[in-house]
Amino acid sequence: MRAKLDEYIAHREARERQLVVALAEGPVTIPALVARIYADTDRRLWPAAGRQLLAYLIALEREGRVRAAPLARPPTLAEAALLNPDLSRLDENLGADVIRAELGFDVAEPLLEYALAGTPEPVS
Repeated sequence: MRAKLDEYIAHREARERQLVVALAEGPVTIPALVARIYADTDRRLWPAAGRQLLAYLIALEREGRVRAAPLARPPTLAEAALLNPDLSRLDENLGADVIRAELGFDVAEPLLEYALAGTPEPVS
């Protein structure tokens, strides 16, 4: 049991490092981060991956390590589909309401640009 917990912790730390490295290259949106960090993951899972990255970004923002700024443009169709996927096709018998709540899809996510704290403000 302890070995599995250590594995999960190591994975989360590695994922956070990937995220920080990507942010060090300049301001970026969640969809762009997902495309980079989860490039080898089935695209059908990208909305869930985006919500996972959002959780990391929220934590890093609370720690003062990351800042977010709204973009002056609306999201593209692809960005919107990743940030706020249409879950209407999910079978309610499969727990679609639980999926929406657990992944946070019951709240629309705006298109934000994230950067490491202490770097110049993004120009949108």
